[in-house]
Amino acid sequence: MKALLFSALLAASASSFACGEDEVGTLYFAQEVPEFTCHLPGLQARLEISGGLQCALEITASQTAVGTCPPVATGQVVLFRLLYFVATLRGQDVVEVQLAAATQERDLREYSDKELMLSFDLNQLSSAFDDDADGVSNIEEICNGTNPLPD
Repeated sequence: MKALLFSALLAASASSFACGEDEVGTLYFAQEVPEFTCHLPGLQARLEISGGLQCALEITASQTAVGTCPPVATGQVVLFRLLYFVATLRGQDVVEVQLAAATQERDLREYSDKELMLSFDLNQLSSAFDDDADGVSNIEEICNGTNPLPD
């Protein structure tokens, strides 16, 4: 994976959402997708925000993960997790196979701006997911065409 810093501007939009005084407004996320070791068909991304908020991101043809996310409450410490995954069939069920994730904790207890800049360092992007515990990462298994899920 290419080591670079990637960031996202999460900005309030007064026209699309009336923000409360205790939250950052509607969040717009745009981030370059890291280079993985192979082409990953069906690659998806999601921004997860502590408190159960999730923001599905679209991966564009220009390899940018983009999306509009719900408002984030301030007045607390918030954990952001950027997750890359693929969906695969296990029997008749669709299962997510996690490939890589980066997390960032932000202290928003005294945060009063309506914009928030997140930066995820790709050197801290974890790709050690191994669902079937065979010593081969999920990314390697997807690249090799083998099943990363336990039997």
